[in-house]
Amino acid sequence: MAMEVKPITEAKVKTKKQTAAAKQPFDAVAEAKETATTTLKLIISSLTLVAGLAWNQVIKKFAEVYIASWFKDFGELVGLLIYAIVLTVVTVLVIGRLRVVDSRIKAKKEEK
Repeated sequence: MAMEVKPITEAKVKTKKQTAAAKQPFDAVAEAKETATTTLKLIISSLTLVAGLAWNQVIKKFAEVYIASWFKDFGELVGLLIYAIVLTVVTVLVIGRLRVVDSRIKAKKEEK
């Protein structure tokens, strides 16, 4: 007894977004605001990445010049290790702070 498998066509599948869109009328102003917000977030993220890459080069050069002179045989390795440790600590602290800020924002939204 073989079961017959029928393919699912795209017309039969509705996503949550399509279902929600069917219930609400199109709001051009809200869509424009959402698009502008998303665009600004992407621009800010891009500029942040570029600035981060520039600082990355500065810190690496600092490690090469100053730390390498302290540790003659393993200067470059020790410099990169210190750089990685410092960057990891800073990243963890920033992510922790961002989570606190995010939870405060969500709490204020729930109050309204």
